[in-house]
Amino acid sequence: MDWDTRILKHFLISAILNIYLAHGQIYQNLGLLNVDRSPVTISGFSSGGNMAQQMQVAFSSCFKGSAAFAAVPYHCGINGYRSYRFKCNLGFRTVNNFVKEARQFELEGKIDPLSNLKHQYHYHYIPKQDTLVLGHERIRANTGEFFRRVGMNPVNIHLFYKNSDHWMPTKNKGLPFCDDPIRFKVDVALLGRNTTGASFCNYDGAYEALSFLFQSQLIVPRRNGISRLQPLVAFSQTQFLNSADAKFLDPIGYLYIPTNCTNGRKRCKFHVALHGCRGSRSAMGDGFVTQSGYLEVAETNDIVILFPQSIPFDGNPDGCWDAFEATGPEFATKLGKQMRALMAMIQTVTGIQGCR
Repeated sequence: MDWDTRILKHFLISAILNIYLAHGQIYQNLGLLNVDRSPVTISGFSSGGNMAQQMQVAFSSCFKGSAAFAAVPYHCGINGYRSYRFKCNLGFRTVNNFVKEARQFELEGKIDPLSNLKHQYHYHYIPKQDTLVLGHERIRANTGEFFRRVGMNPVNIHLFYKNSDHWMPTKNKGLPFCDDPIRFKVDVALLGRNTTGASFCNYDGAYEALSFLFQSQLIVPRRNGISRLQPLVAFSQTQFLNSADAKFLDPIGYLYIPTNCTNGRKRCKFHVALHGCRGSRSAMGDGFVTQSGYLEVAETNDIVILFPQSIPFDGNPDGCWDAFEATGPEFATKLGKQMRALMAMIQTVTGIQGCR
C-alpha cells in the first residue's frame, strides 16, 4: 500500500470512528497524517517554551528547531516549582550549570548527541517588562547563550526583544495589551477581562516564529479576517501514557488540520505548539489554542498543528509543562514522562521512528 493510499484510508477510518459523546465533543485516537516527515519544529509559551527547548535538546535527532515565548533556558528549573519560579528566574543558576548538565546527560545517553544542534534553529521572544521574572531580561536571553555554548551556529539563533509583560504576542484585537500587567497567582479578572496568556501586541509571534523555524517566507494571515477555520479535533492523549502516569497529561489534546489538508491528499507542514501555565484545557478550554494566533497561520500556510495539553497535578498546581522535576528528576531527558508522551504523539502523526 503506497503512502497516499495509507493516508486516505486513515482519514476515511477516522471519519467513521469519530463519535459524539454526551457533551457533544468529538474525540478520536491520534493517527498517521500526510505531513512533512522532515525534522520537526516545536514552540511554546512560558513553560511550553521551556518544554519545546527540552524536546529539541533531548530528541535532537528528530528536530529542526524550537521557538519560545517568555521562557527560561534548558534545565534551569530543578527541585520543584518554587525553585523554578524563584531560583531560576532570579538567576541563581547560570548557563554554566545548564551546559554542564546537558553534557552529562549526553554522556549518560539520556539525550541525543548535542552535535545534532549545530545546524538547527532557536527563536525566542523576550519580554522586557516581564513581571514574572524578577531578574533581568538576560535570564530569558540565556536560552540563546545556552544553545550557542552547546554548538548551535549563532546565526541560527534569533532573540527578539519587546516592551511587553509575560504574554504570548499576537495581532488579534480584543485581547489584553502586551504592556498590561499580568499577575501570577492572582485572579486575572483584576485586569477587567479574562485572559489565556495571549495578548494584542501588534506583533504576530506565531507567524514570526514559524517563519524563522521553517526558514521560508510564510504567507501573512489576515488577522480577524479569515472567514473559515476548520473545527479543532479533540483527540485522546491517554494512549501515550501508562495508567500509573496518566495524571501527568490531560485526557484530551487538540489538533488543527487546515482546509487544504483535510482530505489527506496534500502533504502539509507539521508543527507542535504548547500552552503555558494556566493555559491548559483544564483551565481555559481551547482558549489559548484559538487566541494565540497559531490557527490563522496554520490555515493560511497549510500547517497541521498539534496542541498537546498538560494538566495540574501534585507539584504542578498551574498545569504547566514540566520544567521543574514535577514528574521526576529525568523531566528534561528522553526518560521524562511528558517528554516521552509528546515524542510518541509526534511519531504517531508523522510516522517517523528513529529520526536521523
